[in-house]
Amino acid sequence: GARFRFAIDPAEGPDAHVEAGVLTLVMDGRAHPLLPADALPLAGRHNVMNALAVGLAAALVGVPLEAIRQGLATAPGIPHRMQTVGSHRGVRWINDSKATNVEAAATALAALNGPVIALLGGKDKGEDFRPLARFLPGRVTHVLLFGEAAGRLARELSGSFERMETASSAPQPLPILQQVEGDMDALVHAAQALAEPGHVVLLSPACSSFDAFSNYEARGRSFAEAVQRLRGER
Repeated sequence: GARFRFAIDPAEGPDAHVEAGVLTLVMDGRAHPLLPADALPLAGRHNVMNALAVGLAAALVGVPLEAIRQGLATAPGIPHRMQTVGSHRGVRWINDSKATNVEAAATALAALNGPVIALLGGKDKGEDFRPLARFLPGRVTHVLLFGEAAGRLARELSGSFERMETASSAPQPLPILQQVEGDMDALVHAAQALAEPGHVVLLSPACSSFDAFSNYEARGRSFAEAVQRLRGER
């Protein structure tokens, strides 16, 4: 059989890669641009890899390139899992409410390059939040903490940041921690007040939802609805 390789780096993915920010296929010795990586509705480096893989596979079985472009540009993703729920004034809002534990939230944070405003909190399940700290510097500008777990998140992340500063003479920029009281609209408005064009606001709570919602789906829907209301404001 024939072997085809895809990767973000052109040197590692000669058949499908990202070139100058654009997803690109190489077929019959010619480069065929598909669409800019930042135009994918699905956020994260892992989804760039997914898009390269599926674009390459589709092209190899004869799907027209224009159809591949349209498919990638409109792929909706799965609700509550790194789901883009809106863009407003140059800010992208991502619902990852399914991330109900530290490992899932860390994976989401690692998938984004920044700048990010991270929304963390909810029902305190007793997990150690300190491992999250290493995914925040240099990528996340602000961390908004909400819900029952907000206080312990603030203490454990602050302590981790202090140790990072002590251990390094030139640490990466550390995010600002801020606790937010109120409902989901208050949280979304607090994020909007801090966000600048180019920011991603990521709801990846690292906690369950049961302090305020019946399940993570209800929390994700509340977030998406609050973003839509924000977009409708003047």
